[in-house]
Amino acid sequence: LLKKFIHAISSVGDPIILLVDDVQWADLSSLELLRNLIQGATSPFTFIFTYRPIELSHPFLQMIEELEHTRITKTEIHLRNLGEKSVYDLVESTLNIDPKKARGMMPRTHKEMKLDNDERVEKCTSLKTLTHEICNITNGNPFFIKQQIIYWIG
Repeated sequence: LLKKFIHAISSVGDPIILLVDDVQWADLSSLELLRNLIQGATSPFTFIFTYRPIELSHPFLQMIEELEHTRITKTEIHLRNLGEKSVYDLVESTLNIDPKKARGMMPRTHKEMKLDNDERVEKCTSLKTLTHEICNITNGNPFFIKQQIIYWIG
């Protein structure tokens, strides 16, 4: 029934995109549902799956490998952690600092931040040194950067 439904909506001609996030957490029955959706779809239907790095033996990767031998085309995009310049821009934006006025300086909210819990950050005297420490703490992961800033601002 599900295959018939997907076939019906995907054969109308309008493009359909289905985004499934965090596939690394999918159980076998969920992966089987995804397999049925993929097999029942006709053009133009695009599936986008996001997942964190997983082992090659993960059932999702095995399913995709099996489906590649049929009619699907797979494109992989590997995201890397942010570099220090991008982290600087993200911190500057998150703390709402005017880049023309405060380039390299600590934000006004510095005194309000919970920096006393981390001596390395407490010693930061500029936005550049804060960014450097954030890079060291988060390894450039955008989610962790935002979470670290939220923790400090409180």
